[in-house]
Amino acid sequence: MWRIERSPYRDAGTRHDFTPLYIYEGERFYLRSPSIGLKFGPSEQKRFEVFFRHRFEGHPTDNIPGSLAGMAPRLTAVRYEGLDTVGHYYLRYTQPRTFRDVPEEERRRFSQAIDRYYSFIDDEIGATLEALAPEDLVVVVSGFGMQPLNPVKQTIGRLLGDPDFSGTHERAPDGFLMAYGGAVEPGRRPRGSIVDVAPTVLYFLGLPAARDMDGFARADLFTRAFTADRPIVFIPSYR
Repeated sequence: MWRIERSPYRDAGTRHDFTPLYIYEGERFYLRSPSIGLKFGPSEQKRFEVFFRHRFEGHPTDNIPGSLAGMAPRLTAVRYEGLDTVGHYYLRYTQPRTFRDVPEEERRRFSQAIDRYYSFIDDEIGATLEALAPEDLVVVVSGFGMQPLNPVKQTIGRLLGDPDFSGTHERAPDGFLMAYGGAVEPGRRPRGSIVDVAPTVLYFLGLPAARDMDGFARADLFTRAFTADRPIVFIPSYR
């Protein structure tokens, strides 16, 4: 699928982006989220691949519009939409006990689709961490997990012509938040909420949280040296 998106910044033009809606894994040819390639060799254990790799989604940070030249952004946010789509449509290939109607050949072909997409995301995050400055903060957030559709909704999906939709967020496992940076205190923290992200980032940037926000600034994520001279302050609202 080609996406055409006009930039919200002046003189930034229009961005064209390709997002694959289908991941194909054949005997000799494959199309994965970050790459397209050919396989050579007699077996899975003894083969090599020739491929072309490209970032098919996201917002490239190396293409800065002229209107922002010389400006250092304080916050960059990236959403990887493809991971959610892959989870919804390819979960059925990873859980044979739940989805017994999937042909074995089809399951073998697509069983690694979700893992490979996670590998792509892992590479993206790894590149960000390699470029991390001591004063920077990286927050990786997954708002919710994924679980199989119950049998009733699987049947409804077949009747509506969408039999491949197999993953749902209803009653799914909790999401997670991981923070990286020189100001982050190592360790695990008590359970939080997705609504804590915005006030926590505001706190890190030295900005006040709003009292009409649903979440809380999680100062416990940071070291005592960082929080000692940084109290949590508030304003009534950002509206």
